[in-house]
Amino acid sequence: MKIIWAFFPFLLANNCEANDSIGYLGAGGIEFKKTEDVSMEKEVLTISRNLIRVEYEFLNKTSKPIKETIIFPMPFYGFDDGCGLQHSGQLEGLKVWVNGAIQATTRTVRARLKEKDVTNRLKELGFADKDIAEYRGIEGDCFSGEHQPAGIFARNMDALSKDGLVNIFNQDGTVIVTPIWKAAYFYSWEQVFPPNTIVRVAHEYVPFTGSINGFLM
Repeated sequence: MKIIWAFFPFLLANNCEANDSIGYLGAGGIEFKKTEDVSMEKEVLTISRNLIRVEYEFLNKTSKPIKETIIFPMPFYGFDDGCGLQHSGQLEGLKVWVNGAIQATTRTVRARLKEKDVTNRLKELGFADKDIAEYRGIEGDCFSGEHQPAGIFARNMDALSKDGLVNIFNQDGTVIVTPIWKAAYFYSWEQVFPPNTIVRVAHEYVPFTGSINGFLM
C-alpha cells in the first residue's frame, strides 16, 4: 500500500476549507486514510482574487525517515454540450516550495463516472490526458450548429456509448456528443520527512476559473 499526502485546492467564490489527509492509490483512484506518524503542526492560508497561497509545517514524529507521495488534486469538473473546450481544471501558475526550494511536480489526469474511476478504460480506448480533461471532440462550426464528432471521439463512438461514457444527440444530421465523465488534474511529488524534523511546504496558484458557453465561472 502506497501512502500519499493530499492537499485540497480552493475555488474562488466557493466556501473554502483547508484540508489535508493521508491516502493511497487504490484500484479505483485516490482513497484516503489516517496516519499518526506525520502531523500537520501549522497551516497559513492567504486568499486573494489573483493568488492563493498555503503554507504548512509537517512533523515526522517517529525516529525513522518517512518517504511519501504528496498529491495536490484539483476539484473534478464536467463538460458543456459538446461544442469545444469550455472548462479546464489545469492550474495556472502552480508553484511548490519545500523548505524554501522550488519543488518539481508531476501532473496526471483522473476521470470518474458516478464515483467510479474510468481513467484506465479511457486510456484503453486511446485517450490521452488532454483528450480526457479538455474536450475538443468536434469539427465544424459550433455557432451554426453544424458540427460532428471528430478525432478520438469519432473513432470510439460505439464503445463510448456502450460504456455509458457519453451522451449522443442527433438532430437533423448534426451529432452532438457530450462526455459524461468528470475530470481532474492531480499534481504530485515524492517527499522525505526526516525523523523528528519540521518540513515546510508552501504552494501557490492562480484561482481556478472556467466558462460554459461563454459565461465566466
